[in-house]
Amino acid sequence: MVAKDDTKDKNLAIQNARVADALYHQVLTKQEYDADGKPVGEPEEKDVVWARLNADDHYRNDHFAGRLKIDVPSLEDTPTVIVMKDQIGWSMHGPTAVRHAMRHVDELLAAQ
Repeated sequence: MVAKDDTKDKNLAIQNARVADALYHQVLTKQEYDADGKPVGEPEEKDVVWARLNADDHYRNDHFAGRLKIDVPSLEDTPTVIVMKDQIGWSMHGPTAVRHAMRHVDELLAAQ
């Protein structure tokens, strides 16, 4: 996930936190549920690597954002989610980014 973490815009900070939380609960972990829909046990982590890139840290991350061709001005509205394996990947942002990331991660894990 690529986001502007040093923002003073509270709406953007909330948006970044919601996307990060949804990525953890819907994409990076798998939760088992009982017949009533209640979670059973602790979530099981999927075999993926997770990273959060602070786009405001220009000293450390400008080169990385440039190599991934991140649209930095769009980070003022919503974070960008990148799913990648073996130098092939997808870049998503907007309200459906988590759903698409979930689909791409599941496809990559199924191909292993």
